[in-house]
Amino acid sequence: MDKCMRESDPEKLVSLVYASEEAIVLRWKEMDSDAGHEKEREEMDGACRDLWAIKIHRLGWPWH
Repeated sequence: MDKCMRESDPEKLVSLVYASEEAIVLRWKEMDSDAGHEKEREEMDGACRDLWAIKIHRLGWPWH
């Protein structure tokens, strides 16, 4: 996530955003519905919101 915040090249940023989203989805699947991951889920939720903001404000999403 830190790399996304610092990246200024839009093409590299798109790749970083997609890789971050993929990592979040894979981790979410690993956790399944196991209890005890509340803090991690909150952090992942925050990361998703940050990625959404990056896509909208820095990458001009939705793309046409």
